[in-house]
Amino acid sequence: MSDPAYAHGVIALLAARLAASRRTDDDLAVLEGHIDAGADEQRTWADFLSALRHAARNPLLERLGPETLSHVASLDRAPAAVAARQAARKTVVGAVRAGDSEAAEEALRHLLDLVVRPDRAGSPTYPVAS
Repeated sequence: MSDPAYAHGVIALLAARLAASRRTDDDLAVLEGHIDAGADEQRTWADFLSALRHAARNPLLERLGPETLSHVASLDRAPAAVAARQAARKTVVGAVRAGDSEAAEEALRHLLDLVVRPDRAGSPTYPVAS
């Protein structure tokens, strides 16, 4: 994984953590709209990350786009892989809705691993907050 992709992943983790405590109901509606990938999962991934940064309500995070991770070369289109990423997005949104910063960060870490390093999902690619 490239250094910029890693840096953007760490920033996305911070956004997930902040979104859990700062999001609005409108932010949740937008995030929920990006759970199902539809025909273009690349676009869904980019839009999901953008909505997460917006929900963090941090001007610096919002200005960081475009998201390097949104341009992942290719996502596994196998039904099981698509379903796993969809379930992971749903878990992130659920944690943000619950206001659970730690769970939101952990759920996004899992999603990032499914997207960036699907062959190593379950082996953390990103640092764990302490």
